[in-house]
Amino acid sequence: MVLNSRFSRGDNTYQGTNRFSQKGYFIEQYKLELIGKNFFVRGYYTGNDSGKSHDLRFAAIALNEKYNPTQNWYQEYAGIYSGALTVPGFTPLNDADARRFANRNRYTPGSAEFKTALEEVINTPINKGGAGIKDETSFYHFDANYNFKDIIRWGEIQIGGSYRKFDINSNGTLFTDENSSIEFDMVGVYSQIQKKFLDDRLKFTGSVRYDKSKNFEGNFSPRVALNYSLGESKNHILRASYQTGFRNPSTLEQYFGLRSGPSKYILGTSQENLDRFSTTVVNQDGSTSVITGRQAFGNALVGRDNRVKLDVNPIKPEKVTSYEVGYRSIIDLNSRNILELDINGYYNQYNDFVAFKDAIVANYGALEADGTPDAQADAAINNGDYTSFVLNTNTAANVDSYGVGVGLNTKVFKTFNLGANYTYSKLIFDQSEDPTFKAGFNTPEHQVKVMFGNPNLFKNFGFNVNLRWQDEFYWQSSFLDDTVDARTVLDAQINYRVPAIKSRFKVGGTNLTGNEYMVAPGSGLIGSMYYVSWTIND
Repeated sequence: MVLNSRFSRGDNTYQGTNRFSQKGYFIEQYKLELIGKNFFVRGYYTGNDSGKSHDLRFAAIALNEKYNPTQNWYQEYAGIYSGALTVPGFTPLNDADARRFANRNRYTPGSAEFKTALEEVINTPINKGGAGIKDETSFYHFDANYNFKDIIRWGEIQIGGSYRKFDINSNGTLFTDENSSIEFDMVGVYSQIQKKFLDDRLKFTGSVRYDKSKNFEGNFSPRVALNYSLGESKNHILRASYQTGFRNPSTLEQYFGLRSGPSKYILGTSQENLDRFSTTVVNQDGSTSVITGRQAFGNALVGRDNRVKLDVNPIKPEKVTSYEVGYRSIIDLNSRNILELDINGYYNQYNDFVAFKDAIVANYGALEADGTPDAQADAAINNGDYTSFVLNTNTAANVDSYGVGVGLNTKVFKTFNLGANYTYSKLIFDQSEDPTFKAGFNTPEHQVKVMFGNPNLFKNFGFNVNLRWQDEFYWQSSFLDDTVDARTVLDAQINYRVPAIKSRFKVGGTNLTGNEYMVAPGSGLIGSMYYVSWTIND
């Protein structure tokens, strides 16, 4: 029996739709597991407390609103600039003077007044005009497995199952749970059989799994795999597999109701969430309008300059059919050295590929039967009275992907380890089939890694060097779309073992060339890191 408890507390900056400051966040996990000879049963609980986390963009917006509300700021700026408002020391038709007047009460960063205002903004939930994120979402998970190998001898048969329950509790700051809590669960059962034939050279694996989530129909996902060992030592292995799978939309994709900008929302599009979502928006003349989830979904337009109805459906599970072949071999180069070779290739065919679409919704008015805005909705857009949405959904377009991987490991100069691997990944998606859909594949087409080292160059002393390269690729997200440049990264470390105290000391660094790079548009640049470590009982 295993009883395990883990927790962490810290500060962090997270980039998603906007940038979030995670101050004093707390995560806890408790696991109880019973392990037998042929079975295991386990369950765990994971809880989260966001602490004083807040949206940095909305903190800035709310601070500006506190010292001078937007409508008033524009009126003051326009008054000084046009000369309609006469104030000594401020000159008409002077942009700098007009701004200086409208900004005259702006809080000075670091001042007591600024700190007090910022604290108020952080403590006010984002859905109440502040920037605070109040998330205490948690989930329970249980799973079990039994192996019949001591009962059934002709093959290895296993059965198992899992259950997970989510309790979403963000007080309306992230999800649509301001007025009522959100709970949903999912359950799965599976069975697998393995059998060897032909002097144990051929291994057959077959399995099937059934999963059911509260908001979606159940899915079966069968899988078949064959491994065949060649050679006298059975160290040349051919493998092939056919499998189906699916991915239920995440909690965010189902239940998000996040305000990501002054007039922008990210909306999860499960059927339940479309009924839960409702927001009040402010029009240019100061009046207000209410937009429900159903209205946002039914009245979604491609854009301000392309006023046609957006082709979008409530989100559903993404399905994939995958084919894979591979070859793994241990090749004797000489009496003291071998070459480990692994080659694999795959092809994936997706149905209902999940990503997101950008849309606008007029704050008032509706769409005609032909999908164009009526006169009232058209006027709303012309007046700037519209709200932007990012809708999580599926595409009806054909989406496929394929790739190849090659890995090599051997020794050179008798005692030095040399390894290399190459990965090729390609998405097949014709944007013309669904012009508004963003696939978000976010994977470089070519990646190469080379490793060179010696764990015992001389007594107790070793080293390792890694070189990583990837080519440029296009990144798509709800935060920013842009190209991620190609990069080459060099890491290295040396280590020394001291057997007398059962310790190993390491000195190393990452990105030793010092060329800063980004992993995603809008994220901070990654520089170099140097470290010293001492491992006991190594």
